[in-house]
Amino acid sequence: MGSGEILPVPFLLMVLVDPSMVHGMEGRTQPPAPHFLHQAKSECRFANGTAGEVVFLYREFYDRQEFLRFDSRRGTFEAVSELGAPDARDFNRDKDYLEYTRAAVDRFCRRNFAIDEEEGTVARQTPAGVS
Repeated sequence: MGSGEILPVPFLLMVLVDPSMVHGMEGRTQPPAPHFLHQAKSECRFANGTAGEVVFLYREFYDRQEFLRFDSRRGTFEAVSELGAPDARDFNRDKDYLEYTRAAVDRFCRRNFAIDEEEGTVARQTPAGVS
C-alpha cells in the first residue's frame, strides 16, 4: 500500500483490538471465523414404512458438528458435545417445552405420514424421476 491509502476498517480492528478484550475470546489466540453455520434438523423414521412405530429426531449442528439431539425414544434432550450441555440442561428443565417436543411424533411425523399416504407419496416404490 502506498502512502495516503486508507486501510479497510476490519483490518484496522483486527490489528488494533487485542483478542482477549473481545467477549467470547477468552483463551483464544485467533479471532473467530467471520462466518459460522448453525443448522437444526427434524427427522422422522418409520419402521417397516408404516406410521405404527415412529421415531422423531431433532438435531442441532454448529459448523457441521452435531452438538444437541432429541430422540423421541428417550424423551429428553441429550448433549452430543460439550457445546450442547447447557442447552440440553435448560430444555430438559422446561417441562412445557419438553412435552411439546415429545408430542412432535404425533404432531409432525404421524400427521405428515397421513397426508403423504392420502396423496399416494408413501406408496411410491421407486424414487421420483425427471421426465
